[in-house]
Amino acid sequence: MVQPWAKQEKIEIQKWLLWDDIYKVRLRAKPIDGEANEALISALAEHFKTIKKNIKIVSWWNSRMKRIEIL
Repeated sequence: MVQPWAKQEKIEIQKWLLWDDIYKVRLRAKPIDGEANEALISALAEHFKTIKKNIKIVSWWNSRMKRIEIL
């Protein structure tokens, strides 16, 4: 889950299903012109210690719930 316009950037892990984890990512970026999506990719790349090219937004249910693929 992505929360744009947050006061501070933070990644929280929430156990939701047996096979998936839900990450709540708070971003300072605005949800305009893909700015929040770019910030999401950058934050996850830093968190998982990989390059941004290895992270892809696969699908989303709404503007805040996204499925991410990390190679």
